[in-house]
Amino acid sequence: MASNKSSAPVQAPKARPGGKPGAAPGDLRARLTPSRILALAVVGAMVIAGILIGVSVAGSSSKSPGPKTLVGEIQTLNLLSGIPQHANALGRPDARVTMVEFADPACPYCMRFAVDTLPAIVRQYVRPGKVRLVYNGLDFVGPASEPGLRAIEAAGAQNKAWYLIDLLYRNQGDEQTNWLPTSFLSAIAETVPGLDSVKLVKDMSSSQTTAAIRASAQQASAAGVHQTPTFFIGLTGGTMQELSVQSLDLSAFTPAVDRLLAK
Repeated sequence: MASNKSSAPVQAPKARPGGKPGAAPGDLRARLTPSRILALAVVGAMVIAGILIGVSVAGSSSKSPGPKTLVGEIQTLNLLSGIPQHANALGRPDARVTMVEFADPACPYCMRFAVDTLPAIVRQYVRPGKVRLVYNGLDFVGPASEPGLRAIEAAGAQNKAWYLIDLLYRNQGDEQTNWLPTSFLSAIAETVPGLDSVKLVKDMSSSQTTAAIRASAQQASAAGVHQTPTFFIGLTGGTMQELSVQSLDLSAFTPAVDRLLAK
């Protein structure tokens, strides 16, 4: 699913490009001759022995792995400081154009957009007051999706959601793991000026946060959103149309934005 290039085609997170189907159990058994079974048994014994040795060495060491190191605080502050935020919206409420993103905090494609392209959109359109961005979070990619989204919604209650959004993407971990324990979320929140990290952690499990997540999911369903990231754009207060993009480069967004700004 992940791509090393932001220009890769946008695909649904669960539709991994280039994946190879695994062998069926019957096919695997057909290839296991007695000699191969013996070889596999020897290899298996060696692997188990290696694991036991590794566990023993790890257990004898007094040094345990440290917590994940937070990165990107300065970049996030420089990017967003001074721009109005309200709930899940970034930018002036009277901006001529609004762009809505449906995204998942654990989605690698969303991360590539946030890190590689969003800063240019913010500098070129949002900071000057031309475009307002709205983040509608979804949580289906991996174990970190829900805690990440809950933290974003809780930060939105303090009008600081976009700081969390940007920092989560800059520190995104493996989509198959829960790389967002509460301790790390607290550490992220503590770097945001004016954000009460204790309140954020408490609000993550509130009924208001749960209702906001459900509302975003309902909006996605009503709009026919089947993948992340998915974008909608339109004049503020007007009808929003899905923005079909073939890449996540800045050039995929500027024509539509400029066309609306010229109206």
